[in-house]
Amino acid sequence: CVVGFEYGVRGTLHTGSLAEDKLGLSIQLYGTDGTIEISNSAPHLTITTASGRRTIDGPETEGGLHGGEANALNVVDLVNALENGTTPLCDVSNALPTTEIIFATYESARRRGRIDLPLTIDDSPLVSMIESGTFAI
Repeated sequence: CVVGFEYGVRGTLHTGSLAEDKLGLSIQLYGTDGTIEISNSAPHLTITTASGRRTIDGPETEGGLHGGEANALNVVDLVNALENGTTPLCDVSNALPTTEIIFATYESARRRGRIDLPLTIDDSPLVSMIESGTFAI
């Protein structure tokens, strides 16, 4: 999936065995000042700019991007947000745009073409393609 944003950043999303086995990464973001790569294997996060390359792989990414301390830190962030009246990082408003991109990826596969956001569909393209036999799991 290739995603383009109004401000010029492009992202590619690689899924399935190709991403892990062949490419070694899951998400690449290309910006005017560099790239960000998020991987399922070490290093989990790589940031490359004109001034150099930085990798992040330590206790904060142990067990993958969502395991280990990440879950505990999300709970601490939620409690702090509730106490301070702020929005937690894992708020649904942050998840909805990502979910829309996932649904748009499946809609693109169903239509075999480009999809502009916001989506105007009212079904799940993945479920629809599975039910119709277009896409087998």
